[in-house]
Amino acid sequence: MTSMKQIGLILVLLVSSTVFAADVTYRVTFEATWSSTTHPNSFPPNPHFSPPVGAAHNDDAVFWSVGSLASDGIESMAETGATGTMVSEIGDAIALGQVFGAAVIAGGVGSPGIVARDFDITLEYSRFTFVTMIAPSPDWFVGTSGLELRVNGLWRDNLVIDLYVHDAGTDSGPSYVSTNFNTNPAIPISVIDTPPLATGGYAPPVGTYTFAVQAVEGRPPYDDDDMDGWTNLREAGVGTDPFLEDTDVDTIFDPVDNCPTLANGSQLDFDSDKIGDLCDNCPSTANASQSDGNDDGLGDHCDLGDGRVLFTSVTRTSQSWQNDSAFSDYNVYRGNLQVLRGGGEYTQDPAAGDVETFCGVGTASLNDGYLPAPGSGVFYLVTGIVGTTEQSLGENSDGVSRPNSRPCP
Repeated sequence: MTSMKQIGLILVLLVSSTVFAADVTYRVTFEATWSSTTHPNSFPPNPHFSPPVGAAHNDDAVFWSVGSLASDGIESMAETGATGTMVSEIGDAIALGQVFGAAVIAGGVGSPGIVARDFDITLEYSRFTFVTMIAPSPDWFVGTSGLELRVNGLWRDNLVIDLYVHDAGTDSGPSYVSTNFNTNPAIPISVIDTPPLATGGYAPPVGTYTFAVQAVEGRPPYDDDDMDGWTNLREAGVGTDPFLEDTDVDTIFDPVDNCPTLANGSQLDFDSDKIGDLCDNCPSTANASQSDGNDDGLGDHCDLGDGRVLFTSVTRTSQSWQNDSAFSDYNVYRGNLQVLRGGGEYTQDPAAGDVETFCGVGTASLNDGYLPAPGSGVFYLVTGIVGTTEQSLGENSDGVSRPNSRPCP
């Protein structure tokens, strides 16, 4: 099995790729819904949001994240609504080859209200960061951080992201209209769950971002310009040429080619995952998604040293996952699926039904034979432990980090 993996990687290195990085034009629409109805506690006068600012970028650029300290650009945006310092930081990332195009800036908007902005994105720069200050406020803001717009080879369309308010950790003012109260030293960025935005520990979203595809290389996204059976948008996600029916010129049309960006007339597929061995980042283990969280060229399904844990089997009596070399132990969380789907927490109160926490599991498996009541369901999440530090719960389907509100002690 190991030799097959090595051979697959060597072949990829020896063959010239014909990936076509089409420009995809998105429109992000910010609908501000923050009002005295949604957030009645001490609602301020003149509610508005500063001009949203951000960029399309690759994995190397991280402009902000929960649990990290705010940069000067994030601090300036969150406290004053100014975009200049943030644009400068984006410029630094452009110089490093981490950003596609230029900074993306929309107009400010009153709340409730709507503002929209188009931007271009491409295969190598498929993430999008966009932030705006909620005003008036001390240092509160909303936005996305490295939102992945291409998932499993598909560009996401009509994606709606709820916007929850974050505290930049640079001003300790407790209310919307507090005078400047510098936080020294600054504290990490966090999601706000206290008044006046929150009631009972929960703060409703203050708006949404909607991401809708407008064009591919200036052409309608759902047209099929090369008439090969794939829309222009589908080809842009795969990396094939939307204007050429056989991108790699191996006489096999793109829609039926299991490796459409590399000539492979044999169509070999050792693991039968419909991804040809020549393009498969894990050729000996089925992984149709081709996910590669650390971008090292080795797919998550066979990478046991990337710090990411995937379940390999979940049955009624046992659960097992990858035994990643980065971790010494694991924490496992069982929760109520209906509660989660209703907008509840990922790590739920153990006093509630169906909920259990298993801390410090020393192997990559668990024998939990819990049987939920008829009509109920449970889910499992696993985190790795490095030393005494628990890693994150990963990202949800929207590419947003899952909050761990009740971590193992």
